[in-house]
Amino acid sequence: MKAATLLAVFAALVGTACGGRKQNLGQSGPVKEFPKAACDTLTEAEVAQFVKFLPTFDAVLTAHKWVPGRADTTKGTLGALSPLVEGMNVRGLKDSLKAIGSNWGKFRATLYKVLAARLIVEIPKRMPKDLVSKMSQDTAPFVQKKYADYLNVQSAARAIPAANLELVKKYEQELNVLRTLGHAQPRP
Repeated sequence: MKAATLLAVFAALVGTACGGRKQNLGQSGPVKEFPKAACDTLTEAEVAQFVKFLPTFDAVLTAHKWVPGRADTTKGTLGALSPLVEGMNVRGLKDSLKAIGSNWGKFRATLYKVLAARLIVEIPKRMPKDLVSKMSQDTAPFVQKKYADYLNVQSAARAIPAANLELVKKYEQELNVLRTLGHAQPRP
């Protein structure tokens, strides 16, 4: 039962921050890959502009009382990224992006790359070291389903360029606002 509790923590951590291919969203079963946009190489210039725009992005989401959509658990952890990103395209965002010389298409692509890389960097930091071992040994169907999802995320992570992971680590402090996007007060 302790493994199931730790698994719930893991599921909550990654459940709102990762995703799948847009064309797979209508299919049943877990998504097996990150969206293509998440697997493209991230540049330092993209991250710098993204970080510079984060306070405005946060303000726009907060003003529109944006709340992340509920993750479709049938799609697995990877199935949550596309709905999360696409749901962030709220009224007023395009004008704010235009003011800094960007647009939704460019920002969206960077958002996918940053969120996917952060997920891959954050999972090992936030998971208890023995959780994966406990999940692999637990025979409860719920735990086995989550373990399979974890393995799926690990497999999909290979498509994320190492440069993306390094940039996310380099800008870790600046990107921490992603944890509380759209909320006037930090999340508990």
